Amino acid sequence: MSIQINNLNQIKWLYKFRNNIELVKENLYDFLIYNIYSPLILREWNRRKNKIPNYINAQVPSFFKSLMEQTLSNEQLQEKIHFFWINKAIQVLSGYQACSIPLSEDNRVEKITYNLLSPKGRNWLYRFKHFQEQGQVPINTGHEAFYAANKFLLDLDLFISLGYLRNCSLLNNAQQSNLTISMSSGCYNGCCHCGYEAKGPVSHMPYPILLKLYFLFDKQTHPAYLYADSDPISYRDPIIGADCGDVIHYVSLKGQFMPSFITKGPLKKENNTALAKVMEKTPVLLSLIDLPGERDVEQNKRRIEEVFDIAKDIPKERLLQMPIVRRYSFDELSKKEKTFQQGVPSFCGRWVDTWTKLKLSDNQKGGNNFADNGVIIKSSGEIYGVSQNLITHRFEWQKLGNIFSVHSQKLKISHFNKYISLKMASWQYD
Repeated sequence: MSIQINNLNQIKWLYKFRNNIELVKENLYDFLIYNIYSPLILREWNRRKNKIPNYINAQVPSFFKSLMEQTLSNEQLQEKIHFFWINKAIQVLSGYQACSIPLSEDNRVEKITYNLLSPKGRNWLYRFKHFQEQGQVPINTGHEAFYAANKFLLDLDLFISLGYLRNCSLLNNAQQSNLTISMSSGCYNGCCHCGYEAKGPVSHMPYPILLKLYFLFDKQTHPAYLYADSDPISYRDPIIGADCGDVIHYVSLKGQFMPSFITKGPLKKENNTALAKVMEKTPVLLSLIDLPGERDVEQNKRRIEEVFDIAKDIPKERLLQMPIVRRYSFDELSKKEKTFQQGVPSFCGRWVDTWTKLKLSDNQKGGNNFADNGVIIKSSGEIYGVSQNLITHRFEWQKLGNIFSVHSQKLKISHFNKYISLKMASWQYD
C-alpha cells in the first residue's frame, strides 16, 4: 500500500506501522527520508540499497549501516535502535541546553550561550541519562527519545517558548508582506549583484528555534523568505543534523506558507542531498550571472549540470518540478543558449554597481518596482528593519530588538512603511 505523505500526522502514522511489511516495501523511501527505523525497515533497505537514490541512502546513519554488517536477531536490532534514539536524544537535548547562538564553527562569529530547553526538555534529558546509565530502555522511553531527536516529529514543547513575541507589532500588522526569517547569516558566494553585500563568516539559527519562530506567524503575516544575506542551501544545524531540505520538508508538511528557494547551487557535497530534499517540496530557482572577463561562465555551466544531475536522481513521482534556471550572461547579450532560461536582468540594491561595472546601455538595465526592504530576523535572533536608501541605493540596517529578549513583546515598529514594501510582493519583476 503506497501513500503520499502530505502532513506530519501521516509521518506519525508511518512510525506506528513501521513493522508492517507491505507498508515498508511500498513506502521505504519515506521511512528513510523521515528517519523512521525498525528491524524490518533496515533489512529492506539493506536488500535494496544499491537501487536506492543517493540522496535517500545518505539519510541512513552510519550506525545503522554498520549494524547490517553484523548477524543480529530482530530483537537485538530493536534494542540497538532504542539505544540509538536514547543516545541521539541526549546528544540533541544536551546540545541545546548550552547552545551557542548563532551556530557557527567560525571563531569570528560573536555568540551568546542560551539554555533552549523548556522544563519538559530538562526533565526528559534527566530521565534519558538515567536510563542510559542503567543500560536498559523501557519501550515508552524509547518512543519519547524518538520524538526528542527526530527532525520531522520533533516535540517542540521540549524547547523554550517564543510566545511572548505575539504581542510584537511585526506579528500583528496585516500588511507584513516582506518579513524574512534568515535561517543563515553570511555568505561565501560573493555575488557582485548581492543587494546586501553578503560576506562570510556564515552562521545558522538553531533548528527548533527556527521552527517555533516560523510557526508563530499566521497566513496573513507569513515569512516571505527564509534567507536574506545568505544562500539558503548553506543552512545546517550540527546539533540535530538538520539541513535546508529538512526545514523545507517540515514547513511543507505543517501546511504553512511555503517560502521561495533561490540559490546559486551546491557549495559542498553535502549540499547535494539537502537540495534534492528541497526539490521534493518546493520549486528551486538557480540564479546565476556570467561576468565578462571573469572565468565563471564554465563554472556556472558546471553548476547547472550538477543541479540537473541532482534532479535526475530524484524519482519522478517524488520530484515536484525540474529546477528553474535564471542565468544572465553579459559576454554576448545577443546570444541565447537554448538549454537554459534567459531574461533581461532586473536590478535592485547593489545591482546599480553592476550597471556601472558592465557599462550597460539603458535598454539592457531592466528594473524593479519593488525593493527588498523589510523586517529581517537574523540567525542570531536579532530583529532588524532594513530599508533601501534611494540616493545611495544601499541597504541600511536598524536593530529593533532580539527574539530572546522578553522586551521584544513591547516592540512597536515605528516608520513601519520604511521597512515594508507595499508594492509588488515579488522578489523580482522582469
